[in-house]
Amino acid sequence: MDGFSEFIKLIKAQKNTKELELLLHLLLTPEEMEAIAKRVIIIEALLKKEKSQREIAKDFSLSIAKITRGSNALKRIESKLKQKLIRHFE
Repeated sequence: MDGFSEFIKLIKAQKNTKELELLLHLLLTPEEMEAIAKRVIIIEALLKKEKSQREIAKDFSLSIAKITRGSNALKRIESKLKQKLIRHFE
């Protein structure tokens, strides 16, 4: 059994936002939730292209390494997903 695939199935099985939130609070520690929230902030800022990586790091009190990892992750995704994310953050 692949744990990550099971995680995705669990997420998809939730019927609404409240159920999903309860599940994520069960599965993730507060530190993991904070790390995910920061990653979302990084991805949004990078996609908006309004600030340099150093400015993003400074504005959100994050290491430049975290910003670089987010930037590298964006380079690896399919363009269809990238466009969907850009639309989401508009």
